[in-house]
Amino acid sequence: MAEIHTLPRTRAALTLFVLLVTIPVSLFLVLCSVTSGILNSVRKPLTTGVIPQLVFCVGVASLTYLNSGVCASVFFTGLSVVAFYFSKDRTPTKATVMVTGGKMSKSLHFARWFWKCGYRVVLVETSDFWCSGSRFSRAVSAFYTVTPPTLNRQAYISELSSIAQKESAKYFVPVSSALDSVNDSYAKTALEKLGCVGLHFSPEITEILDQKHSFSKFVEEKLSLRVPRSYKVESNSEVHSLNESLEGEFILKNLAYDQIHRLDMFKLPCSKQELEQYLSSLETPISKEHPWQVQEFIKGTEYAAFAVLREGNIRAIVVSESSSSQLNYSHKQVPQIEDWLEGFAKGTKLTGQVSFDFIVDSSQTAYCIECNPRVHSQCSVFLDKEEFGEAVLGEHWESTLKPSKNSPETYWFYNEFFKLLPNWVFNYGSKSLKEVATTLKGKEAILESEDPLPFLMMNHFQAFLLVLSTFVRGRPWKKIDFCIGKVVELNSH
Repeated sequence: MAEIHTLPRTRAALTLFVLLVTIPVSLFLVLCSVTSGILNSVRKPLTTGVIPQLVFCVGVASLTYLNSGVCASVFFTGLSVVAFYFSKDRTPTKATVMVTGGKMSKSLHFARWFWKCGYRVVLVETSDFWCSGSRFSRAVSAFYTVTPPTLNRQAYISELSSIAQKESAKYFVPVSSALDSVNDSYAKTALEKLGCVGLHFSPEITEILDQKHSFSKFVEEKLSLRVPRSYKVESNSEVHSLNESLEGEFILKNLAYDQIHRLDMFKLPCSKQELEQYLSSLETPISKEHPWQVQEFIKGTEYAAFAVLREGNIRAIVVSESSSSQLNYSHKQVPQIEDWLEGFAKGTKLTGQVSFDFIVDSSQTAYCIECNPRVHSQCSVFLDKEEFGEAVLGEHWESTLKPSKNSPETYWFYNEFFKLLPNWVFNYGSKSLKEVATTLKGKEAILESEDPLPFLMMNHFQAFLLVLSTFVRGRPWKKIDFCIGKVVELNSH
């Protein structure tokens, strides 16, 4: 692994170089995607968009005959993008929906689903990410930046309220980052006073769901659903005391989102010396203000689940095998997890988007180990389901939408591409060319034939500027995550 503490600028410079030299690769992928879109559309009667499609064909033919290298590739790829951009009429005919989290690809997915279902989309992101590539999407009618809620919650809510009034937003669908679920719940409350329906949870329930220990106690005591045993600790002495009395295996976890220690998997019980050494390594000591959790360790297969809930009904659900740093998703049929979610939905009668982590043990019993009251990137498995937008917003949706049995695994091209480069420099892990080629048989999560510009702008505009900022500041960083659209810096969230 690269020395992320001492080589931030060198690694950033190398990453910037890679993002520049791979622009022709992205242009080629866009050309292939648009070509595929045209070929699929010409199989049906050409009722609209005939002229732009013909222009596209002329561009492809010219590229074939001229064979003039990169300049011609750029010109005619641009010609094809512009042509296809106007080839299908997707003019919004329904209400306006305000979506947050514009830097992340999952926010782009939601914008596209709503757009394809006829809704008008207003996309919002914090001012730090003004360069979000999704603002160039055909699905986005308006883009705004606001004050980060972690800096000033009241300013964030006030600015969202102003946007909602200006754009006459009927719906508010937050696509929250790890730290913003609670902030968005307060925004929902304020927006509903203005007549904008918030498809999110109340502040009270969000705070319960967002904290691992309180969530465990809530579902165990109120819903009688299966979760691992859990204890909350607020000092080193409490951890030592519990360590002496535990029976079985347990994991010590930070109750706050912890970029540094979230993968430690430190097990209890252990020797007093081992525990003391680990506790002394924590940058922020365990305290009443910074409590941790001691959670029973369940051996088994880990899964991630994402669900769309409306008043106790599951409108959409996807379950995927999970890992510590998930970057690829495909749907798995796990009935015991679906049963658990059904019990949660009916027991809480909640409305909103929610994610869970599960362990299924050797007896095929599902244990929910934590909840994240926000949209999960695994929603990308629904990319072939245009009706997903209605599953979220529709007033008369009655079924439970699931991914198709043959839905391809989703991936992010540049997350995979960087795995081919030296891990000691780029910190993406390593894969062989054969392994990456196998992954690329799936579905690229951002590239869309009807909406190709975000693929270029998120990977080579947004990513480039964010890495450039890291280079200028010289901050230690791990990698750029093309899924969540940000540079993962040390001590960041």
